[in-house]
Amino acid sequence: MIYKGVRQMKRFAGLVVLAFLVLPIQALGQTSQQYALMGKKLWAAFACAAVTDVIGDDAEENRLFKMGYEQGRTFLDAIKSGKVEQRDLNNEVPLTIVYVLKGPNADFILGRIWEAIIDEVTKDIFAIDDKVLQKNVARRKYAQMNCSLM
Repeated sequence: MIYKGVRQMKRFAGLVVLAFLVLPIQALGQTSQQYALMGKKLWAAFACAAVTDVIGDDAEENRLFKMGYEQGRTFLDAIKSGKVEQRDLNNEVPLTIVYVLKGPNADFILGRIWEAIIDEVTKDIFAIDDKVLQKNVARRKYAQMNCSLM
């Protein structure tokens, strides 16, 4: 009885492996739109890291920055390799990022993106003189942007 179940499981596993061998390689890779959505996640992670910096939570800021950086590296590599269509860039990627996509290498471009997002996201926070109020506004933005879900 047990032997029959094991035989059926082996047959099923064989079918799964066969299915993966038959699938086109492109089906296993990212699409242009999926790469473009990484630009959106890059923006979200960097924006959350920027407000977390104001709050003063270094561990959370580092986590979010690293997430954005990794998404950004993959996103920029895909652009450089021609894997992202212009249509998807226009439809999915925030303009803040699209405007600063030029530079000598990925780290330079990510630095420009980080700086642009900091300016955009914290402008209203630093317009306030009171440090306690700045932190409160940053906490509200962190919650509104659903940063804890990233």
